[in-house]
Amino acid sequence: MPVGCATRQCDTGPFFTTLDGLSWTSHDLSTHAPVVIWYSPEAAEWVRGHRGMAEEESDIPSPPVPDGAMLVKEMYPAPAVRCAGNDPLHLMPLGGSALMVRDNSAVQDGWYWGWFGWDGWSPDYPADQATNPPQNMGFGPYCLNCHASARDNMTFAARRNMQGEKGRLQSYLIQYVEASQQQVPDVRHALPALPKERE
Repeated sequence: MPVGCATRQCDTGPFFTTLDGLSWTSHDLSTHAPVVIWYSPEAAEWVRGHRGMAEEESDIPSPPVPDGAMLVKEMYPAPAVRCAGNDPLHLMPLGGSALMVRDNSAVQDGWYWGWFGWDGWSPDYPADQATNPPQNMGFGPYCLNCHASARDNMTFAARRNMQGEKGRLQSYLIQYVEASQQQVPDVRHALPALPKERE
């Protein structure tokens, strides 16, 4: 696919780390894994022309994404800060990749959807009769559960999330503690101390 542009790697929801007793626990509340989205030239041109700040705040629907436009969404372990400063061309999307290919006449929502992984992934056609999992490729899969809430065109793409574009990257609360920084706090005050006369 000729690449028109890529997004900066971004989170899709909050991520925080808490201290439970004497161990650190991470909580990922994002919609799905952090993403880098690659746009075909047609898709990049549409996003630049119809998903700027003014359009994001408008109630007027954008025109349809042109046929043949493609978006490939690479997914990485949360939070995105783990990969900050790395060229997306040198990263391995351990969460797999999702794709969207535009065909306005093929189906009501206008997209062919797909997801493929790396480890343990296999094609979902023909369907496994014993487990009957949700389809990973095709028209109208489970991707629409979230994408149907997009303002239009079933995509959340925004110009401000693209590399080299002006605007603030969509952001969320991220509180991440690197494993090397996870020091157990001093526990001398962990248990209440009662005065001797009250024991």
